[in-house]
Amino acid sequence: MKLSKKLFDEIIYTVEISPYESGGFLGGVNDAVTNVVYDSKNSYFASYRPDNDLLNDSIRTWAKNSIEFLGMFHTHYPNCASLSLGDEKFISELMKNICYENDILYFPIVIARKEISVYVAKLINSKCEIKKDELILLG
Repeated sequence: MKLSKKLFDEIIYTVEISPYESGGFLGGVNDAVTNVVYDSKNSYFASYRPDNDLLNDSIRTWAKNSIEFLGMFHTHYPNCASLSLGDEKFISELMKNICYENDILYFPIVIARKEISVYVAKLINSKCEIKKDELILLG
């Protein structure tokens, strides 16, 4: 996943004021993120569940400008930059419900003021494969 240094900084410092398990949506072109929508409405102690209305509105708005939905991120506690079993289950269900074969979506984990660890999910033979991905910072 590609992300500008400016957006990287914006994300890691914006989530600092949100509770853990807050998140947002990523839009862009190909694998380069150009747009971020923050979603702090559905933050729970142990998991992030997106605001579906906000997600759908974001996707519709972006589509009018040829911006693709690339995935969603959420925050974790410090020193916990990997996906939880609950995260993996949520991602798998989401991929099976909204994606076609070989579609990919990104699911970064954000540690406030520190890092973004990117995971990519791909639907292959109706199964969701999730693996760690490289974050490429641009400019």
